Amino acid sequence: MRPVTKRTPTAQEYPYPVDVSSQPLLNASLNALAMDFSNFMLAPEIEDIWGSASPTALEVLNGLLLLADDAPPAAAGAVAPDAVKAVKKSLTDKLNTWYIAARRPLEEQIGRFCSYCERYEGSAELQVEHICPKSAFPLFYFAWDNFLFSCGMCNTLKGTRPTRADVGAQADEAGYFAAVKQTYLWPQWSNTAYRDLRPVLEHRSAAGWRRVAFPEDPRNRMIEPHQASRTVTADAVVLGGTVLGPGLRLNFTKVVEQRVPVRVTFEPTTDEAREIVDLMHLNDDSDATDLRMFERTECWYHVMERVRDLRNQTTAADFRRSWDLMMGTVKQPGFYSVWVAVIELLGRGRTWQVPGTATLVMDLFLEKINDQAFFPGTNTANTP
Repeated sequence: MRPVTKRTPTAQEYPYPVDVSSQPLLNASLNALAMDFSNFMLAPEIEDIWGSASPTALEVLNGLLLLADDAPPAAAGAVAPDAVKAVKKSLTDKLNTWYIAARRPLEEQIGRFCSYCERYEGSAELQVEHICPKSAFPLFYFAWDNFLFSCGMCNTLKGTRPTRADVGAQADEAGYFAAVKQTYLWPQWSNTAYRDLRPVLEHRSAAGWRRVAFPEDPRNRMIEPHQASRTVTADAVVLGGTVLGPGLRLNFTKVVEQRVPVRVTFEPTTDEAREIVDLMHLNDDSDATDLRMFERTECWYHVMERVRDLRNQTTAADFRRSWDLMMGTVKQPGFYSVWVAVIELLGRGRTWQVPGTATLVMDLFLEKINDQAFFPGTNTANTP
């Protein structure tokens, strides 16, 4: 998973400053945020319900959206339930058009990539995603800290989780936000996200899915990607040898398993990483419309091909030509962590240097990718 750095946007970039660091600060920032409904179709009904044509965001979110079964807030008095229901639906649609203002600063800061599966998405397909779902946690509806980008598939599979039950009872709403933040691996708060959730190449054997033992071996090659069935077949270099007994082998050798199904999964190494894999279904492709793992696997082999070509260059001029070709393919289809994993594999643990220099290829890559043309906003502190 790509760790990202988000800065607080200016008022011109995003006009809804909401502080989620504590309940008093959350209440204060929402109370200071007036909602202008002067041109709203149901402005009279809103004034009837809240006693004001411009209720604060705290009144709107805590009073209307948090209520179950379309019951009116206490200030509504004898307002008819049908009127409350109509206001709720219309108001929700209105609020949805307001928080979308976060799209532009998000795109400028972290690029057009799904924050979870790492795919590059066109602007139209990319969704501003609420970490704490707005249906269950309406006070975070406009909170900048509660936003990431998501592709449609990740957003659909995440649904309305995490729920309150997922993180246990908390003292207040800010406590729930802190609990959600700590329970899962979120790319904007963990600069170790790449190390905690790394892509690995697997092949299917008689015993089930197993890691490819020698993914750096050039004999690993993709044979056929088949999008309709979401499968990739490849030659995979695995560990072979003579079996002496259960768990025992003699004469270890590299064996090429030909034309076997392969996949690239995210391997979690912490509890928080395992929770995010489960939350986003990152290693589950049971949905027939889910192309995330297929595209990740296909990308792995394309990256391998590009990086191997770069690895074969022995002069500075040839390296530069190959480098420019490679960097032209970095942004799409995305998958930052696949690029880092492959460069690490073929670079043999930070020993690969740019020809004629003492510069490590990994360092050169990490230096270049934060440009807007590649992977903006990437936190490279703990990548290899």
